[in-house]
Amino acid sequence: MSVVVIIAILFGLNYSSRAEHCSISQFSDTQVGTDRSRYGKITMLYGDRSDTTYQTFDRALQTHAHHARRHNYQHHVLDREVVEGVWSKTFYLISLLVAQLSKADHLEWLVWSDADTVLINSEIPLDIFTPATDDLLFQDVMLVMARDQWGMNSGHFFIRVHPKSVHILTRAFAYPFSHEKEFASRRGHRIRDQLALELLIQDPSYQKHVLWAPSSWFNPRFFEIRPGAMCGHFYSDENRTAHMQEWMAKQDQDANRLQIPYEETFYPEEVEHWWRLNKDCRRTLTDTRKVVNEKKGNESLSKSLSTMEEACLWHSDNTTQLDGILRQVKQEIELLHLTS
Repeated sequence: MSVVVIIAILFGLNYSSRAEHCSISQFSDTQVGTDRSRYGKITMLYGDRSDTTYQTFDRALQTHAHHARRHNYQHHVLDREVVEGVWSKTFYLISLLVAQLSKADHLEWLVWSDADTVLINSEIPLDIFTPATDDLLFQDVMLVMARDQWGMNSGHFFIRVHPKSVHILTRAFAYPFSHEKEFASRRGHRIRDQLALELLIQDPSYQKHVLWAPSSWFNPRFFEIRPGAMCGHFYSDENRTAHMQEWMAKQDQDANRLQIPYEETFYPEEVEHWWRLNKDCRRTLTDTRKVVNEKKGNESLSKSLSTMEEACLWHSDNTTQLDGILRQVKQEIELLHLTS
């Protein structure tokens, strides 16, 4: 299937669903905020409303709605399947990106949350996780994501409102068609849309568009949730419904204990350290490239450049590893300057 055909399908879906996805009767307060908000929270929930799992997800969705109201974010919920299979999420995101890009004053980031995420601490703002719009060091970053022991996890992530993001998601949808044999060999992977995106961003031409953040910040599993954490993600949990209900019961019983001001959580120190290291990594990468051009033929320096490139692309979520690589490369460059 060609990308042109895919885009045509998406525009058709956007047109047919645009009247519904922002005005859902059972979630009457889930589209909040104004067009001046930088962020839009996105999710989807549909199915048998009498089912216990659905009702649990519905309750979890209200925690996100509260977070949106607290910070004046827009909140969009898809309440029906728009395409067969797992691709409603991808199509819905693309339709919202296109809708935003058609506006002169559009959102800057969309934040996707799966239905099995619970927003625990509404005091945590979203802007701490994304680069500033005018920060040239991160101008190519379109996705801020986390990963677990299995790889990339797309249950809770940030995507920039940008034409490139539309391109990335469209290519991800097309991946099973453009790489049919490779995709078919991964039949054991149960989350097909996540797999397609993960395989796509491993391509060298897409790697620079992803910034990896620590999963404990916005995508921790239920046993990784720390005091003050913004949310929890209850995937791959045999007792998912029970654990979600347990956390939401804590909110009902003692909400003040969970609503910890940002300044009093673990976030300020960790986030500041993470941004400082990643900015330093990208600046050092630029400096290393300049030195490599000046000292052509230096194999050790070329190796350091490769190390820095890999660090910026793949190790941005590991501050310990990133710090070690930075120290090593800086020392090597300093030594080179001293001996030249």
